[in-house]
Amino acid sequence: MTDTEDHRINPQRAGGTIGEADVSRAQALAVDAHHGQVDKAGLPYLEHPTRVVGHLENPTAEEATVAWLHDVVEDTPVTLEGIGDAFGSRVVEAVDAITCRPDESKLDYYARVKLNPIALTVKAADLADNPDPKRLQPLEPSLRGELEAKYALARHELGIE
Repeated sequence: MTDTEDHRINPQRAGGTIGEADVSRAQALAVDAHHGQVDKAGLPYLEHPTRVVGHLENPTAEEATVAWLHDVVEDTPVTLEGIGDAFGSRVVEAVDAITCRPDESKLDYYARVKLNPIALTVKAADLADNPDPKRLQPLEPSLRGELEAKYALARHELGIE
């Protein structure tokens, strides 16, 4: 199955409006893409994007769609091209903005996130979940400290306090 095979909509959607059906398709794509993955604590990875969506306050359909998809390019075989084909330009631009590139410094990454309002909103929700003490508690103290510092820097650089 390709990364958009069961989740494809009209490919001419490039500038179209995202709706609730798209949010459901993004959720289904995230479920498929993250199937079998676990987080650093050994819990099902899908719990993370589920919580990120839950941290959004009165989200638009675009924000909820991007929240479901925010880690799929970094962590799965799903591509930006596939997301663009399935969900259009505004969603793929936000997913691209929130996707950390391997050769990119964190400061360059944060600067790029800030340029896309949808990505910034979703990243704020991501940073509401990532440093949650319940999520970090099972980790080794050194890793927990490293992640806490990483998330604090991200919140500072993005202006999320």
